[in-house]
Amino acid sequence: MGYSKDIPQDAPGPAVAARARLIARLQELSQDLRGGGTGLGRVLAQSLDAQGKCFRGTLMILTGDVLGTQGPVRDAVLEAAMACEMVHTASLLIDDLPSMDNADLRRGTPAFHVSHGEATTILAGIALVAEAVGIVARAPGPAVQQAGMAALLARAVGTAGLCEGQMRDLSPGKSPAGVEQEHDLKTGALFVCGFEMVALAADAGPERQAALAALGLPLGRCFQCLDDLSDALGTEASTGKSVGRDADGGGGGSPARGQLAVRSVDAAVALYHRLRADLDRSLSECGLTATAVDDYIAQVLPRGLDGIAAAGGVGAGVAPATAGRNAASV
Repeated sequence: MGYSKDIPQDAPGPAVAARARLIARLQELSQDLRGGGTGLGRVLAQSLDAQGKCFRGTLMILTGDVLGTQGPVRDAVLEAAMACEMVHTASLLIDDLPSMDNADLRRGTPAFHVSHGEATTILAGIALVAEAVGIVARAPGPAVQQAGMAALLARAVGTAGLCEGQMRDLSPGKSPAGVEQEHDLKTGALFVCGFEMVALAADAGPERQAALAALGLPLGRCFQCLDDLSDALGTEASTGKSVGRDADGGGGGSPARGQLAVRSVDAAVALYHRLRADLDRSLSECGLTATAVDDYIAQVLPRGLDGIAAAGGVGAGVAPATAGRNAASV
């Protein structure tokens, strides 16, 4: 049995309502893009219609709710959450390209480049990022807040974030420290950005802002480690996307990627447990223990992984410690 990253559709708690708000807002934007009369707008709308579980954006909304955001501030957090999901979607379009991960399947359907072609996919990725920056620049709130959120989002995408992380991911010469840096850039940076934007919108104060920003890196490391394990141990049916791409670098003789380029499956599982403990400490430092944020993260990143049959990493299975309740998301 392969590892499954599906969130149960009946997952309990405030996350369901938070995700529903986010999806409704994304659907509004999708309709606006379709009605704009441009071919690229219709393409962007299609990419937004194929949303996954919206882990990042849902987590941002839950964090804003824990901070007590209301009215225009709550709306600003929603806009920031939508922008983060758009950037994440753009990164997936680019990552799946033949020159990157060379994946044919995403979220249970053909990858965007398979159905739309490589050129359109690249343009859609660029346009999604541009639209996302525009959305936070127009979010409710004072101009200084709008500019701050736009700057945070731009930083998370460029040389201090996703693009640099993906470039390192494609490069040879892997080491444990190097893989951690890659994950901080390609995954952690967008989590950090999301928390920082929520803190900025909520005017959370310097100490709370710093603690929330610091939560992003352990969250990203833990999330990416679990993602690497699912690529090695999962199936297309269980994950909804192409698997086994890290081991061969996406094909074409590229170097292996991720934690399993520098660790055995057993060592990667042990690392995940250490990272999950680090994440719990960060949640405590943020004052988010035993909140809706903590509960939702536990659904996505279980505190224990059972059912490892890691002999050679072949035919292994991973099942969450509380099967049917825990889950992960892409």
